[in-house]
Amino acid sequence: TYWYDIPSERRNGEFDCVLKRDDGYVVAECKYLKAPMTLEMAEEEEAKILAIDELDVKGIIFVAANGFSFSSDRWKLVDGDDLYRVGRIDEA
Repeated sequence: TYWYDIPSERRNGEFDCVLKRDDGYVVAECKYLKAPMTLEMAEEEEAKILAIDELDVKGIIFVAANGFSFSSDRWKLVDGDDLYRVGRIDEA
């Protein structure tokens, strides 16, 4: 988990999983929703992620057990079926 606090902007929050790589960071956000995640939700989360100047974000992953109402070439999307698939997620 990555926590941030920007008092000057009265903003704080957390990201579920932040992975440090040699070239920057990959942020993974997990959503526990009854319905599929929407594009609007993903865009709001992306804006929050990219607003943190200290993170050189190289990738964003959204995990939603009930899937997505959209497809994306911009983000990696992992749904419930992907979580239980045999093999690696990047083979999906």
